[in-house]
Amino acid sequence: MPGGRTPTALLISPISLNGVTHAVFRFAFSRRLESADQEFLSHASEALAVAMRSSKDRTLLVAQQAELLRTNLHLEEQMRILQQQKLELSLFNSANFSCIATDAKGVIQIFNVGAERMLGYAAEEVVNKITPADISDSQES
Repeated sequence: MPGGRTPTALLISPISLNGVTHAVFRFAFSRRLESADQEFLSHASEALAVAMRSSKDRTLLVAQQAELLRTNLHLEEQMRILQQQKLELSLFNSANFSCIATDAKGVIQIFNVGAERMLGYAAEEVVNKITPADISDSQES
């Protein structure tokens, strides 16, 4: 105690949260503690434990909020990609132009609606079955 006096009463109070002691407070008093003082200190210790629990809960909520933000950003990016793919697919499936693609061996892998309409073949008839040479006009140069 200040001034070198020996305390009349000494109270050591652990502050526990979920059975784990996180802090220990040492109180020194210059007078003898009465029951009202002890009750007050008991309530103060409980309030401190609640405050620590609330602080821990807030920290957890902040972490969860950050995770939700990251997830939301990821989902927004996925949505943007899906919208772009939808646009590309609608253009690809347009009947206004033909699109035919082959693999390294020359076998047709892609045959869109425009190619079906312009050449008169269904995609199911040509994809993974024939080459463009098989459907080309032999009189074309």
